[in-house]
Amino acid sequence: MFRLRSSNFLVFIRTCIFNFYIYFVLLFISQVASVNLKELNCCTKSSGSCRKACEQLPLVTLALNSTLREQRISELKTYCPPQLMSFWKCLNETVQEINKGESWSGRACCQMTLSERCQFSCITATSKQDLQHFCRQSDELDFFTCSSECAAIAASVAVDYRGYCAALGYIGAPGEVQCRSDAIQCPAPVSPHCMGVTPPGACCPICAGALRILYSQKQVDRALYALRGSAMSALSVHVVLKALERQVQTAQCSVRGHLTLELDLLVLLVPTSNEPSTVQLEACLQEAEKLAALITNTSPRIVSELSLSPLIAAQVVHTQVASSAHTVLVGSASVTLLALILLLRFN
Repeated sequence: MFRLRSSNFLVFIRTCIFNFYIYFVLLFISQVASVNLKELNCCTKSSGSCRKACEQLPLVTLALNSTLREQRISELKTYCPPQLMSFWKCLNETVQEINKGESWSGRACCQMTLSERCQFSCITATSKQDLQHFCRQSDELDFFTCSSECAAIAASVAVDYRGYCAALGYIGAPGEVQCRSDAIQCPAPVSPHCMGVTPPGACCPICAGALRILYSQKQVDRALYALRGSAMSALSVHVVLKALERQVQTAQCSVRGHLTLELDLLVLLVPTSNEPSTVQLEACLQEAEKLAALITNTSPRIVSELSLSPLIAAQVVHTQVASSAHTVLVGSASVTLLALILLLRFN
């Protein structure tokens, strides 16, 4: 009995020591992060008119506009003399950090942050991982939603709703609202004349011209063998979508898409406007039909480009979206395409 109690006591002591160790490690990390963030606020290293002019700088605007950033920093020299070496050193280091993250898609959402700590971290971040010490998703929900949407658009992926990510939709089911969760609210169609599709595995229908494209795996393998690793990125899904976008002749339509679980490529021609007119919607539908015709007819515009040459068949799949029920009325297009997939796979 005594040995059993002693063993339990030792386990308790070890658990307490481990918990205290984890606590102090996390406390140390948070303190270091706070110091680094504080050093980025260069206005505290100045005084008088210099500090006042520094505090009036719109940091988010300057981070998004490099030309305006250079102009405002040049104007700052009127109030801040070169003798403020610590201030200018801090400012130059901050500008260098801002320049490093210019390619990060989430920077456009920095103006939606609520806390100053998160905002400073956002304008100097190079990726979403740099925000984990300063931005809490529970406190900055709008910011994280915006950054996820920007990242999707940068990757040429369509967004069907705004909110927490949840891939709950069915594959091969009728194109309608697939997610019945109260946490997911599908937006109403942008137009009563909306034509669109619910992507496989998605929750909500999207108003866009839509087509599903088959590709030849043998042609992909031949191209990869010829390239031998020198330019394998030329056959990625993102590059293929960008190549298809170059074939689109209407500026009001953007190409979005992704590789589905059925091993075909879903391509959407999405209007660039948040409130597209009937003419713009119709233009995107026509562009989708043109792309399908170019691929099906083996047009020289398709086969002459390396990234598009493996595309062998395409079918238009957009149909009428019911504005009242928020559903899509789908005919037999998906069934026909599935039959074509099976025919090509087994032949």
